[in-house]
Amino acid sequence: MPNVSAFFSYAHMDDANEFLSKLRRDLCEEFQIISGSKLNLFFDRDSIEWGSNWRNSIESGIANASFFIPVISPNYFLSNSCQAELHQYLAKTRAPELRDLMLPLLFSDVQTEYVQLDESLVQRVLEYQYLDIQELRFIDRGSAAYVKRLNDIAKKILMANDRLIKQAEAELSSQDRLPSSFGPNDTGQAVQDEPSGFFLDSAVEFEPTFGKMSKSLDKINQDVTKIGTIISKSGTEISARSAKGKIDPQVALCIAGNLAAELKPVSDRYAKDVQDLLQVTEKATELLPPMINIWTKTDTNNDGLKSLKGLIGPATTARENVVSFKESVGLVKGLSRSLFGTMRQIELSTSTCIAAIDIVISWNELLPEEDGKTKSTR
Repeated sequence: MPNVSAFFSYAHMDDANEFLSKLRRDLCEEFQIISGSKLNLFFDRDSIEWGSNWRNSIESGIANASFFIPVISPNYFLSNSCQAELHQYLAKTRAPELRDLMLPLLFSDVQTEYVQLDESLVQRVLEYQYLDIQELRFIDRGSAAYVKRLNDIAKKILMANDRLIKQAEAELSSQDRLPSSFGPNDTGQAVQDEPSGFFLDSAVEFEPTFGKMSKSLDKINQDVTKIGTIISKSGTEISARSAKGKIDPQVALCIAGNLAAELKPVSDRYAKDVQDLLQVTEKATELLPPMINIWTKTDTNNDGLKSLKGLIGPATTARENVVSFKESVGLVKGLSRSLFGTMRQIELSTSTCIAAIDIVISWNELLPEEDGKTKSTR
């Protein structure tokens, strides 16, 4: 069996005393013992380019794809970088045959009433067959229970890799069989050697999808403007009611309660609009490869590619603005208990918005270089 590559996505806050660093090394050793093959489990401390590497591996096909192993915890879902990695991975692996590539490890409970997380994202991850490794934090490294759990993880990777190898072999076998005609084969079933994306099928959905994206962005801009206006108005009211620059805490608390009530419907709408944006960017990511392939070969004026670049370029600036907005939301969140829940929801929605923007920025990897090859091809 060839060596296996995987990427270990984790929150740095969870690597106290290098717990996850040691776990990763132990897992590689256990995999070698049970399989006789090497597990190249990339850690961001080992390779600064690991993020682009796993994205490239997905683009190169199932046979060469690398596993994505998120170590999920509250810290993981509260980390902007972890959320971005996760959203980009989910966007690139929408096809059912790619689900085996993600192997979540539950490091700490994420379904708790004590921590407010992005529930939709948590549920998407928990839909995968995850392994619960929470007990590893409470047992001695090297103990029988510790090694047994390592063995379970290594076997899961081994079995998933075996399924992917068989799937890749089946795809290769189907490509060797020439269809007798277009459409169904002699058995009445559709031919199996279809490419992963058809230009005309993608083209039909492409314009409506990007139209929806534009509408979602407009709605989000309106939501953010409305939120800013409401918060600014409350700040002005507090200042107006304060005598000689001193803020009356009781008055401020009352205003904060009114602010929370006024923000709640806007916050709910913002959460929905952001989820709509995320869904449409994931759909666009699925449609882009065949579109870019055709544009590269047939669009002499590069109009399609220019339009795409025109969307990717401003995304970086937009991201900076959204990050600044999130930071300001974080400051307001701590003003009062009555405000916390609503502002936390806005903060989570903004993290999702950042993840959607990161997906758009990642499209730059799909654009062709001067030699006609895409940047995501190794």
